[in-house]
Amino acid sequence: MYALLLPASTRVVLIRRCSVLVYPQPGPGSLNISRGDLTRLEPGEFLNDTLIEWGLKYWLTATGATDPQRAEETHVFSSFFYKKLNQRKCVFPPFTFVC
Repeated sequence: MYALLLPASTRVVLIRRCSVLVYPQPGPGSLNISRGDLTRLEPGEFLNDTLIEWGLKYWLTATGATDPQRAEETHVFSSFFYKKLNQRKCVFPPFTFVC
């Protein structure tokens, strides 16, 4: 109801940010997939960090169903992990190569 009072450009932004899917379930570590994220699945578009992280979590869950031992030995990092790791203030020099 209040969205009708907003300018059209603002309404489009609100619709694109609206969650369509929460995976795996609401709680710590879950991802909110928005309508804007879904538009990134169209031909010619590029995947964003949210979709890549969703794909990795989905893959790890599927792996756990078929090979629990491998899933237990695997850790999937967020695409922002290296950036955060490199920004830490500590006595060690920043990482220049991670494999």
